[in-house]
Amino acid sequence: MRTNENRLFNNIEGVQRIEYACGCGKGYYRFRKDIERIEKHGQLPHTCTACQKLVYFVMPYPALSYKGRVFVDFDTIRGEV
Repeated sequence: MRTNENRLFNNIEGVQRIEYACGCGKGYYRFRKDIERIEKHGQLPHTCTACQKLVYFVMPYPALSYKGRVFVDFDTIRGEV
């Protein structure tokens, strides 16, 4: 357990990281905050870490899963993952 300002951080068992593999078989898609999203559908741009293929998803990858619920990783939406 660690603290930061007024926040308390606890380790939680059972948290999973959700990745989305590219069809190239070598990389995973990562959210790109520097590319404009599709406003009409709310889709977010992602590129493959290996081949740089551009695709759009409705949630940013990678994400986190806990007890059947999916959560957005703050570092992902800041573009730091």
